[in-house]
Amino acid sequence: MLPYQNPQEEYAAYHSMLALLFREYLLWQEEPALSANPGEWELPSLLKRLEQGDRRALRLFTLSEGAQNEYQTQKAEAQQRAKEATCFLPLDYLCDSLQIPWEGRLLVMCSYLAIQNVDFTSIMRYCNRPSFLPFLNSTVVLELFFRGSEANLRQAKESYLPVVFLEEKDPARMEQTFFQLKPRIMDLLLEGSILKNLPWAESYHVFETLPPLYGREKEEKFLVSALTGDIPLNILLSGETGSGRLFLLRHACQKARKNLLVVSWKRLLEQPWPQVLQTLAGELRLQRAVCCLTDFPQSPDVSRLKELEAALRPIHPVLLFRLEPEVTLPEVASQHRFWLRELDFEGNRALWESSQYPLEKEVDAAELAGKYRFLPGQIIHILTTCREQCRLNNRESISLSQIEAACLERTGDGMGDAASRLNTGYTMEDLILPPEEKQQIQEGMDHLRFRYRVYDQWNFKQKLKYGQGLSMLFEGPPGTGKTMAASIIGNELGLPVFQIDLSRVLSKYIGETEKSLGKIFDLAGKNNAILFFDETDALFGKRSEIKDSHDKYANVETSFLLQKMEEYQGVVIMTTNLLTNIDSAFLRRISYIIHFPFPDSQQRKALWQSVFPAEAPRDTTVDIAFLAERFEMTGAMIKNSAVSAAFLAAAQDRKITMKDILYAIQKQFSKHGKRISMQELGPYSAYFKESTWR
Repeated sequence: MLPYQNPQEEYAAYHSMLALLFREYLLWQEEPALSANPGEWELPSLLKRLEQGDRRALRLFTLSEGAQNEYQTQKAEAQQRAKEATCFLPLDYLCDSLQIPWEGRLLVMCSYLAIQNVDFTSIMRYCNRPSFLPFLNSTVVLELFFRGSEANLRQAKESYLPVVFLEEKDPARMEQTFFQLKPRIMDLLLEGSILKNLPWAESYHVFETLPPLYGREKEEKFLVSALTGDIPLNILLSGETGSGRLFLLRHACQKARKNLLVVSWKRLLEQPWPQVLQTLAGELRLQRAVCCLTDFPQSPDVSRLKELEAALRPIHPVLLFRLEPEVTLPEVASQHRFWLRELDFEGNRALWESSQYPLEKEVDAAELAGKYRFLPGQIIHILTTCREQCRLNNRESISLSQIEAACLERTGDGMGDAASRLNTGYTMEDLILPPEEKQQIQEGMDHLRFRYRVYDQWNFKQKLKYGQGLSMLFEGPPGTGKTMAASIIGNELGLPVFQIDLSRVLSKYIGETEKSLGKIFDLAGKNNAILFFDETDALFGKRSEIKDSHDKYANVETSFLLQKMEEYQGVVIMTTNLLTNIDSAFLRRISYIIHFPFPDSQQRKALWQSVFPAEAPRDTTVDIAFLAERFEMTGAMIKNSAVSAAFLAAAQDRKITMKDILYAIQKQFSKHGKRISMQELGPYSAYFKESTWR
């Protein structure tokens, strides 16, 4: 006696046993025999049968002695072969999952063979005269498989029968019911399909291959313990898209050896209720799965939620909920909530290093982990994008520039109307500042690049519980390069810079300014953005003595901004034209205060030399040294003068001349209420008549 090698061998064994049973049953129907135990029938049913002239009500079906011995031998052999089988047997899986007893196994296989086997189809049609339908009827089910015990049949109807069978009335005899296997059960028996996706649910197999889980070991340990225990519990996993809630659940279910069924609450409610609850409960039992509910509105139907909980709790004591941050579900009892945010430094570094495509030597995963505050799903998306680019370009490894470009593309979305992106192509070489101030800017960027080393590897985060972000204040006259420097920092770090529109932030209504500021800082944190507050005296000004309610609430706004500055983990850059206008409490909390001085003659010369592109045609009369020495101008004034002169020359289709530049300079000074005298023009005064110059 060999173990079953495939499911069809087991089905053949049941075919033999059922053929024996039906041979005896059909003969028994023709040759009545008095029952030795008529009390098996319940009195109402017995009276009903007697009134209808059904004499079989007085007897129960029994096998002949020879058939009984043969049947018991076949049964023992089938059970032993199934026990020793090394292949997957759908029938055994089904019966074990739903706790179907032996008579239920026979009932399932009889219904299966009624569809798959011609002989059994003929038997069913014979038993269903005059309708001749090829299904098991309730009389055969009761007499043959439950040996006349209506109590046992009722118990089966309360247990596994609704999950396995469809019940329909016989059109010829309305008191008769047909039992037909559900399509889901036929698929399982024919194809061995354990898992099944539904319009409102998606299945995940316990044995699927998953990438490693990083940084969520504590949450995973709790989940595994809960899933393998027997304590009723609702576990809520809250987080943004990409926080890894589903990935964590799949890992925990693997360790707990459970399949996972993720159910959309929104789509579930679109189905007929409460019938869909029966279907869901049946699927959880069939798939041996844990249920995770997702896709909730902010205020779900509490009564429906309690009905679902009551229907599913007997199947598994733990219910899982995958929620968006704004959904709380306070009405769910016995709950344990996890908030999944960014991974810690070690988890982020491991995730960056986990790329299936090798990283180039210049790529430092630790630096990336310290620099970018991405969710796990966002990091995986970035690495996947870079990997696909490498495959298309036949590259063997991922470069740092690829990662930075993908990160920049990934960040900066959804900052709202109160912020606009500051895009320039400037680099540190374009910034003309004294060496000391330029070095301070470089140190500020190194603060972000190497904070992973200081805060995480050297554990300074234990000493600094807050204020781990980077704040910089640029102070100096207008036009000295403060905005340009902010954009350069973003370009050098590969982070988007968003300039905050203070007119959309400041509000005369109490509490609205704080609400706008809170939203800006929250969105900036999600988008790895550098916040740039230009001319921030209105926001960061000195707190006043409280004389009325307006002073009180203005000081509340200032205090709130101080709090958000300390909490923010990213970069904040501010500018002011006058440092004395800024509240001293802000100055104490700012990482770097950098002075942008009015440029001296040497700096002005460098500005004039760098302002003209190589493609711009310049006449030999242009005297850079004279311009730098004679005219005290900021970088912005020099840039505007060069552009204005270029348009003058372009309109006449010639090179840019000294006369064009001097004329443009005069226009710039006029904007500031100043005039250039003919004497200041020196040797170039001949270019202009005094009347036209004025």
